[in-house]
Amino acid sequence: MRILPIPLVAGTLALLAAPADAQNGWSQVATNGPPARLAHGSAYDLQAGQTLVFGGRIATPPFYLGDLWGWDGGTWQLHSSTGPTRQSHAMAYDELRDRTVVFGGWNQASITLGDTWEWDGSAWAMVAASGPPARYSPAMVYDSLRGRMVLFGGELGRPPYFLGDTWAWDGVTWTQISTNGPSPRSGCRLAYDDVRDKVVLFGGWVPLPSNDTWELSHNTWSNRTTNAPPTRYVHAMYFDRTIARTVMFGGQQTNRAALGDTWEWNGSTWSQTAATGPEDRFYASATFDSQRGVGVLFGGDPGPYPIVPFGDTWERVGGGPTNTALAAPYGSGCGTPTLTAQTSSRPILGANAGLQLQGVPGGSPAFVSIGWSDTNAGGIQLPLALVGYGMPGCELLQSAEVVALPTTRLAGSLAQFTFAVPATPGFLALELYLQAWAPAPTANPAGVIVSNGVAWTIGSF
Repeated sequence: MRILPIPLVAGTLALLAAPADAQNGWSQVATNGPPARLAHGSAYDLQAGQTLVFGGRIATPPFYLGDLWGWDGGTWQLHSSTGPTRQSHAMAYDELRDRTVVFGGWNQASITLGDTWEWDGSAWAMVAASGPPARYSPAMVYDSLRGRMVLFGGELGRPPYFLGDTWAWDGVTWTQISTNGPSPRSGCRLAYDDVRDKVVLFGGWVPLPSNDTWELSHNTWSNRTTNAPPTRYVHAMYFDRTIARTVMFGGQQTNRAALGDTWEWNGSTWSQTAATGPEDRFYASATFDSQRGVGVLFGGDPGPYPIVPFGDTWERVGGGPTNTALAAPYGSGCGTPTLTAQTSSRPILGANAGLQLQGVPGGSPAFVSIGWSDTNAGGIQLPLALVGYGMPGCELLQSAEVVALPTTRLAGSLAQFTFAVPATPGFLALELYLQAWAPAPTANPAGVIVSNGVAWTIGSF
């Protein structure tokens, strides 16, 4: 059964349940689980409802790891011990395709890597051997509005050493989208602010620790440096939807000096929060658990020498109720090519929300159905396999109280659906479930294909 990403509700409940000293602060929640490590990657798997930790380096031979672990808020579980061994790689979760993506890093033989791997929930597969030049210590994040990974920077391991290129991965192809913006660097971090639709970058090694802030809007970088936190690189960073802020923790300065401070970026200024929390460290990983509304941090190294990494798990409740408009894909569509729906604009009060459809058959119209539930339709449990209705491989993913709202056909196999969200406060936190369908006479006996589902939570921003 799918676990819904509903930080609007879950985050508020987590706040009410948290002890007073955990408000807007860190709490240690586990000391056992994955072996202690540094320079690993992490991502939050929406479908599984788990924070994933992959790879990295330990203090003793064989040093480099290829194991994958999942944290559900109470227990760590080993998913795989045979992944592509590496450290200092980039990692993020693709919400639309339900894939965890890993790029680059370096391996036990000190070879800098440029391969792309994906975890589908049960197995690893290398999906690209070319694309961005091989590198270690790049930064990568998922842009949910455009359904793509954004990768920046990293280090070659040879002159000119540092990279300042920006790439996008759509699940099939890597495309370079910018060579202008932040100076070449490694060890910076990215977070995607899905409230303001900005990719946020902070810090890095350039080749000294930096403290500049940049934002990527679509394919254009802007320098947003204002009241900058202290310089750092290989820090931990994620976007907290419950407070609509980018959260940054720790990192490394010169001479392997570790930091243990926590900062928040609201889109215009940085502010430091309470000093209590994890011990000073760098090369830790952090991501945001959007079901429970908490940041999750694991591992890292205290420096300077010898390497004695941490194996502890911390969570941070950001605090404050949120009215953030949310959009999350779920399930899968059918057809060849597959009919796919992704959010083009979030459901904000008084504004137009939108879906873009891909894979609409040539010459066919496309429609969108909206339901109040993704678990029940007139007493029938969802998802419902539609093979008995002449649509093998297709599923009904929502209750379809509204059956056939029209779309606007765009170029090629694209179509656009626009929904005017009423400017009524009573609609705040209302959840809607959308699914597209289109006539496809040769696809199956019913002559109809359907898309994946998209869950919307109406918000005020």
